[in-house]
Amino acid sequence: MNIIFIVITSVLSVLIASFPDASLAAARDALTMCGNIIIPSLFPYFVCANILTALGISKYLSKAFGRFMMPLFNIGGAGALALILGLLSGYPCGAATACRLYDEGSLEKNEAERLVAFANNSGPLFIISAVGIGIFHSQKAGIILYISHIAGAILTGFVFRFFGKSHNKSNPAKLKKASVFAAVGDSVISIITLCGYIIFFAVILAMLRKTGLLALSSGFLKLFGISSEDSVLLTSGLFEITSGLNSSHSVNLPLVSLILSLGGVSVLLQTYSFLRKSSLSLKPYIAGKLLSGGFSALCTKIILCFYPVEVSVFSFWESPKTAFYINYLTAFLLAFFIFMAFGFLRKTR
Repeated sequence: MNIIFIVITSVLSVLIASFPDASLAAARDALTMCGNIIIPSLFPYFVCANILTALGISKYLSKAFGRFMMPLFNIGGAGALALILGLLSGYPCGAATACRLYDEGSLEKNEAERLVAFANNSGPLFIISAVGIGIFHSQKAGIILYISHIAGAILTGFVFRFFGKSHNKSNPAKLKKASVFAAVGDSVISIITLCGYIIFFAVILAMLRKTGLLALSSGFLKLFGISSEDSVLLTSGLFEITSGLNSSHSVNLPLVSLILSLGGVSVLLQTYSFLRKSSLSLKPYIAGKLLSGGFSALCTKIILCFYPVEVSVFSFWESPKTAFYINYLTAFLLAFFIFMAFGFLRKTR
């Protein structure tokens, strides 16, 4: 396996050296996107999630949210923190929070693995603003995609509840009390890692386009009756969703919903970086993403039957000021959630 990675990395290095302009342009565009969208929308949530877990709020959430988390998902109420942050922020905040809850002993191993499978999702800022308004120039399309995204995640969590028979608690000897003051530092590391993956896969996609391998893959998919635009979306989006959606001209919203739920190889590796540190299995996450993608695409198809929407593709960078309002809305929802959580904390003292 190491030999395969050595060969792939060596070939990629040669390609980058052979096409420096394309590599530089791809990295520059990805870095600009990270600075304009990824960091402003995700970094505050990483900090809030780390502070909340460091304050031990998970044990209070277990009492407050156990009434619906256990019946619906067969997961303790502490997992509500990862689920809510995962739905409000974006990849990979849900996975990072679930792993942190497991490390502090608030979740069992099986609970954490199943929670990551449906709590690690894309957020409203990206789906409604960047994808719906920025790419398709349709807020309605963005809302439909986000509703389908949430529905797919919830349905996946409900299905996975029937596989929660393990009771392997984390080792108390390895638990460490997180520091509130370390929350920002840990969040900086997480966001840098996230941006690193995005930039790296943007360069890979640029090299695949330059060598014609991406066009070859798209041409292969055409043999199965898949349109040219959908083929580009599939081949690019399965690597990195942001670059894939930006480079495709597909208006197939169910397929877009599928790609958003899958997350691509980039999100998979981002998630694995957190799971590996916590010694959690990646298999439930992969199964959950496949199931969630199917549910999301189906939900989008059903919603479009009742609320059809016409869309056309625009540039990703034409996202209007509505993005700021959506960001403020998600920040308000998070602040409200924190306020309610601490209110409950005071009552239980």
